[in-house]
Amino acid sequence: QGVQALRARQEQQQQRTFLTKWVTARDLQAAQSAIDKIPVEKFYVQFEAGRLDLVQDFVQWQNWESQHRGKTAQMPPFTFCGHSYLIDPVVKSLLVRFDTEIQNVSAIRASVVSGLTGHGDGLPMTVLNIHRDNLVEEALLRIGSLTTVELKRPLRVVFEGEEGLDAGALTREFFQILLNHITEPMFGLFVHDSDLRHVWFRTDARAKQQK
Repeated sequence: QGVQALRARQEQQQQRTFLTKWVTARDLQAAQSAIDKIPVEKFYVQFEAGRLDLVQDFVQWQNWESQHRGKTAQMPPFTFCGHSYLIDPVVKSLLVRFDTEIQNVSAIRASVVSGLTGHGDGLPMTVLNIHRDNLVEEALLRIGSLTTVELKRPLRVVFEGEEGLDAGALTREFFQILLNHITEPMFGLFVHDSDLRHVWFRTDARAKQQK
């Protein structure tokens, strides 16, 4: 009888434990579903037209960074570009495009000056001659051999053995083919997640060895 009573108490305790866990999980699920999710837009500053010149903000941030890079730590003036987590992706993309245009102009100017002094090709753009059937290997080798100025100049792609001028379409095609190839698993540069259906940079030691 004592053994039966002990078993009965154990069964009752197990039932109470199960009910407690079930009620707790149910209540948590109900509470989570009742909470409204915070919209992504709430995490970013909404810039109104005429209230803030983001281009000027970007220029101020860039000038301070270039003048104080590598020097004694000093509190920089506040800029939104210095706190980029406050800027939404659309505005960030516009700022990146603006920065690219500035660097293009600077690189072209530096190239022309170096050409006049006999220390460069003096070309206003970087020409990339590529064989379509060996695109990845040639692209990586040639891009890796370019100077900083050449990398920042506008790019013109020429497919060897094919006629036609690059008015932008060939460059877009070049990057599309290159991206499709280097994201393949055989190169080991990216990780493919079939469940989430996304591709991301590979950063483990094996990828570094393969690289």
